[in-house]
Amino acid sequence: MTKGCAGCSANLRKEYLVCRKCNDFYDLMCANLTLNKFNSMNKDSKNAWICHACRCKIPKGDNTNTPIRNIVSQPSNISPSSSGSDQSNITMRNKSRQGTSVINQISESSSQNTSHSHLDKHASLMNNLSKEEIRGIVRDELSIVFSHLEASLLKNMETKNNELIERVEQLTTSLNFFEEKYEKIRADTQKKMNC
Repeated sequence: MTKGCAGCSANLRKEYLVCRKCNDFYDLMCANLTLNKFNSMNKDSKNAWICHACRCKIPKGDNTNTPIRNIVSQPSNISPSSSGSDQSNITMRNKSRQGTSVINQISESSSQNTSHSHLDKHASLMNNLSKEEIRGIVRDELSIVFSHLEASLLKNMETKNNELIERVEQLTTSLNFFEEKYEKIRADTQKKMNC
């Protein structure tokens, strides 16, 4: 039984990494590694590799030394401890993050358009992707689009070229016909002038 990539569900090749936290297998594309980078990694760094999903779960740092806001005016009948939790140290964001809305738009458009089913496999990973991973995906998608465009252009050029060749052959036939008629008229004219 072949192992599948946890990111894209494709069968794994010879080069893959195993997350040391969740023990899931990832191919190089989903691990955001080039073959050169993978080959330059030593055995210890390959064994210590952590997938993007597990890396996102690791706390970014210690935030125990963050400054606490002063309690602004509170009604006299409510004490800070009576509310159950101190809301003065909570930052409320009114705007959604830009990246999230773009990711949602991409995933919605890809699920609506079945001809772009290759985007669906990446939609679930969009929240955990780095800029380089997104660039790689865009580069791959553009490569596919350009190859289809190139094939379409070549087909159109071949059709137009065949039409031009056929038209030139028709013109050559017509020109030969008129040349024969011209030579016949010239010969007849010369005979009449010589008589």
